Amino acid sequence: MSPAALHIMAAPLAETAALTALARRVLPGCVGLGTADPTDPARALWPEEALAIRRAVPLRAAEFAAGRRAARAALAALGHAPAAIPRAPDRSPVWPAGLTGSITHTRHAALAATARTADVLALGIDLEELAPLPPGLLEAVTTPAERAALAGWPDRDLMGRMIFSAKEAAYKAQHVLTKTLLGFADMEVTLDLEAGRFTARLTRDTAPFAAGHDFHGRLATDARRILTALTLTAAGTDPAHPPSQAAAPARGPET
Repeated sequence: MSPAALHIMAAPLAETAALTALARRVLPGCVGLGTADPTDPARALWPEEALAIRRAVPLRAAEFAAGRRAARAALAALGHAPAAIPRAPDRSPVWPAGLTGSITHTRHAALAATARTADVLALGIDLEELAPLPPGLLEAVTTPAERAALAGWPDRDLMGRMIFSAKEAAYKAQHVLTKTLLGFADMEVTLDLEAGRFTARLTRDTAPFAAGHDFHGRLATDARRILTALTLTAAGTDPAHPPSQAAAPARGPET
């Protein structure tokens, strides 16, 4: 095999190792991980998955397919048999019974995380490029309070992307339990970059959670990416989070 061919093979392996290492910084060991390359053509979709992208442009189809390949790799990491991950009408992934999970991608990488619901009730992940938000987008994805907290930061648009990512992860995790689609003003995020953590506080009631409920997540970066994650457990037993991270309702009946 030529040196060039060996280099082509090694690059995806190195990318997988780097992304998996980044994910392990924000997710507990009970979560299975999988990665895939969204620059590959759409392939390896199960029939019920292919229905979701039958009208998609090639780029979107490739990203969707990479997410599903990553999801099956995450299932394998848990020792679960391969399975379809179809898309629900609200566009969220439908995991096999007894499992929960989340899928995210950039133009260059797809990442999936899944866990048994005996260990994790819900989780959300978001992967972003380590780059500032495009001009003008900060105001669209942050609240006045969040922008006030960023006042004086020289790289406030980069911090804005971290807030955006934290919201995406938190939205995905809460949606598993609430089935509610939230807007960017429905949570306010506080970053603790030194600790690699964030807090996402609800600004509205979203049953079973009340306005003011805090979700505690994790954040990590490498030379090129931002990764945020939020895991919700039944009794705060997730080793990646403090005991207050329980998914017990802030108000109202359990679901």
